[in-house]
Amino acid sequence: MKQIILNNIQYLLLLSMIYPSQIDKIIDDFISGSNKYSFTEMEAQIKENPLESHNMLILKGLLEIDGEKSLSFFKDYFENNKNGIYSNLALSRIADYYYTEGLYTQSSQWYKKLLFNSKSIDNLIPSINYFINSLAVSGKLDSAKYYTKVLK
Repeated sequence: MKQIILNNIQYLLLLSMIYPSQIDKIIDDFISGSNKYSFTEMEAQIKENPLESHNMLILKGLLEIDGEKSLSFFKDYFENNKNGIYSNLALSRIADYYYTEGLYTQSSQWYKKLLFNSKSIDNLIPSINYFINSLAVSGKLDSAKYYTKVLK
């Protein structure tokens, strides 16, 4: 009997690795701009999945309209999942929040983490521009010039 239960658990774990969860699908659709779900449906997914998965924090952060609450979801995700599939998204959203709040020093620190922790900078051109602007606006012109050359 124990062997059957263990085999079923292993099978379910294998399936969960092969097929992304509904939460991952919603996040990926949301990010790509091909979202097929209403706000109500996405919120229902959050309520139906009471266990706090790391990816659930990303979905909550994307749906939250209060900037500070959204920031806390993204920070929680990044602190607990630095190498997660949505870590770049979390870093970007954190840096963007500080930038829009006019907190350019904090913004530049988060953009720097994003740029230098990313494996590819192909889609990070806007983040590079915000990083350089954050440095310049916060009075770090020498750093802005240096990183302009490094990131060019």
